[in-house]
Amino acid sequence: MLKLDSLRIVTLVCGIAAGAAIAQAPPSPPPAPAADVPAADPATNPPSAPASTPAPTPPASPSPSPAPANAPASAANAADPLSQFAWLEGCWSGSVNKRDFREHWLPPRGSLMIGASHTVMAGRTSDFEYLRIEPRADGIYYINAAMGPAPKETLYRLVNRAMDQEDEVFTFSRGGQEFPEKILYRHNAGGWLYATVAGKINGEEKEVIYPMRRVNCETGQFIRK
Repeated sequence: MLKLDSLRIVTLVCGIAAGAAIAQAPPSPPPAPAADVPAADPATNPPSAPASTPAPTPPASPSPSPAPANAPASAANAADPLSQFAWLEGCWSGSVNKRDFREHWLPPRGSLMIGASHTVMAGRTSDFEYLRIEPRADGIYYINAAMGPAPKETLYRLVNRAMDQEDEVFTFSRGGQEFPEKILYRHNAGGWLYATVAGKINGEEKEVIYPMRRVNCETGQFIRK
């Protein structure tokens, strides 16, 4: 879902004019919400989960403490670079502006981590993508395989892994000017995942944040931490 080509992402960004749903503050609050964000449903929406839109310009995301791009956090990471993503295994679900989105990730296996995303609006599929995280000779890559009449793979290299208070933030970038230029996965200590697509549109920094919470893969029920 986060893995959209330029035309589809710009269309999505322009369509999210109402802002994202906001609820109670998390143990470690993510970036402050935009001023026009509507009231949230506390049963399903994340604490302080912002979603930026082209107008008005969203507040800048916090700058995590810098860290080496692929520096292992432990001997286990050195042996298996995908072990740092083991927390992502399972199902995540969220909703913004009547768009219900979900990601499902299999555990790391055979030097590969495979996932899929599915977005539904008004009972109809609006987008679905196949995802994978894999180590290569020059680093670890997040690969977005967008489906449709013209399937396309987009590669984002892991350029930073950092702690922002209690949140762990993984930043993947493909460089260049085409939106989205970056994909960020923020792992919140309270059990939330904030997936962000970011870059420039007409020279202005834009980002769209997808707040998701871990759910039971079979029932879709939220798993409370």
